[in-house]
Amino acid sequence: MERTEGLLPVPGRERVIALDVVRGLALLGILLVNMQLFNYPVLYSTLLEMQWWTNPWDIAADYFITIFAEGKFYPVFSFLFGCGFYIFMERAEQKQGAVGRLYLRRMLLLLAFGMLHIIFLWWGDILHFYAVIGVFLLFFRRKSPKVLLVWAIVLLVLPVLLIVFITYPAAVGDGMEPEYWKGVTRYAEKMLESSLAVYSNGDFGEIYRQRMADFSFSIQNIYLVVPQVLAMFLLGMYASRRRLVQKAAEHRQLLKKVWMGCFVPGVFLVALQVAGKYRLLTGSSSLAELYYFVGTIAGGTAIGLFYITSVLILLQREKWRHRFNLLAPVGRMALTNYILQSIICTTIFYGYGLGLYGRVGQASGIVLTLAIFAGQIVFSYLWFNHFRFGPLEWLWRTLTYGKIQLNK
Repeated sequence: MERTEGLLPVPGRERVIALDVVRGLALLGILLVNMQLFNYPVLYSTLLEMQWWTNPWDIAADYFITIFAEGKFYPVFSFLFGCGFYIFMERAEQKQGAVGRLYLRRMLLLLAFGMLHIIFLWWGDILHFYAVIGVFLLFFRRKSPKVLLVWAIVLLVLPVLLIVFITYPAAVGDGMEPEYWKGVTRYAEKMLESSLAVYSNGDFGEIYRQRMADFSFSIQNIYLVVPQVLAMFLLGMYASRRRLVQKAAEHRQLLKKVWMGCFVPGVFLVALQVAGKYRLLTGSSSLAELYYFVGTIAGGTAIGLFYITSVLILLQREKWRHRFNLLAPVGRMALTNYILQSIICTTIFYGYGLGLYGRVGQASGIVLTLAIFAGQIVFSYLWFNHFRFGPLEWLWRTLTYGKIQLNK
């Protein structure tokens, strides 16, 4: 019979600090992007091609977020998820425990966290998505690094081809909108007005119904990024199996090659993303959409890997190691801090809190992001002066292993 009694979470002294640092940076980038989703109906205004903010500072801030953050940090988090999966499975197999069953329980609990997040806080949750896709990693756990790399490359190319296949006919056609998209536009107009009214002034029940409608709408196109997310999971597994993160100093030359190999095409692809989003190269809506999605998915992957390798290379320098260490406590309790960001932001913007929905511009949103994240750095640092795990991390581990974990 398989057993789990001998399995315990990774002790603090055995943690890979580099992963915590990169995870902390990813939390900052994700908050920077999500601040827009918390703050105004970007889900619908983008579809309607509306310029929501007209202040020059807000327009400049919008460009900044698009260039440096939009689409770049969920690939980073996906990569880290794959790294964590391999480390978790490797340690569990060393203990000869119920590896598959234990991991499935872990994913089921992550799914539960995600669904509770959606129901009570915010429609833009990523946890449930990772939990569902994460199950497929069990099929790859015994694959060789070469196989992982090949599958990752195939999966990265797949969504780009899918997007081209979907949007190219309309992009080169006569510009006529299919009836489907006309219906989507009418629905977006209705939901934009509803979002503004409900999130800024509604009670908890009204906000819940709006949140469920937004969630239902948002998941319709989520299949486009499933291959990309799974590919980044596999790249994270590949990196952990080859000890590229755990022993980065020994792989410095390879990391530099990846760093440069991602930066050059990444810059071009992000330029394509910006051109598509702001229609800088064409007036055609379909062609702009093609540029934007290809640039966002392919460019986000390239720049995400550029960010990861940049941190791993810089961490080998003493002065940068001290600077980046500020991020480690935040990344060490990433689940808690991710949910905490939703609690703080919905309280600021929703009607049951300060009701500032639709009123805080992009520039002010960046300032607010930095202020919240600075608070999370302090909170995380103080927390780990007294505890071993973050509060939600402790709960997740306790439920996973079926045994109350010591948290001192």
